[in-house]
Amino acid sequence: MGRIISLVHFVTVRAGAFLMGNPNGPPAERPVHEVWLAAFSIADAPVTNAEFAEFVAATGATPPPFRDSPGFAAPDQPVVGVTWADAAAYAAWAGARLPTEAEWEKAARAGATGAGLPWHGTPPADRYTHPPRVRTTPSNPLGLYDLSGVCHEWCAD
Repeated sequence: MGRIISLVHFVTVRAGAFLMGNPNGPPAERPVHEVWLAAFSIADAPVTNAEFAEFVAATGATPPPFRDSPGFAAPDQPVVGVTWADAAAYAAWAGARLPTEAEWEKAARAGATGAGLPWHGTPPADRYTHPPRVRTTPSNPLGLYDLSGVCHEWCAD
């Protein structure tokens, strides 16, 4: 049986510099500073419950804590509540890796600067009580979905 992860799409982010940080954010996000990154690839959307369930079945990994919780368990919702170790193990199993924090921010910014990202304009009016289905929110200019306000995302560092 083929892995469901073969349906995961990756976007290549070009090499170059960008301004990382948020002048109005918490101390860990200040000061804004220039970061240069080599080109990298990043998944275009978060891992779904269905994708993570396949990993659990194949490896015997611990199922996510919200797998049976109403509002969090649909197959096409992002998997939530996994540990960093489980996220890193999933990425390795899928033949990928977690992005660094700088890679994630560069991809989320998609060339935009300033605070209030990654919406590239006005943040969504809706506040989510549960994660929406993956790829149902608007993408950013790079074609990346569900970058903020949907669920927490693990980075390599």
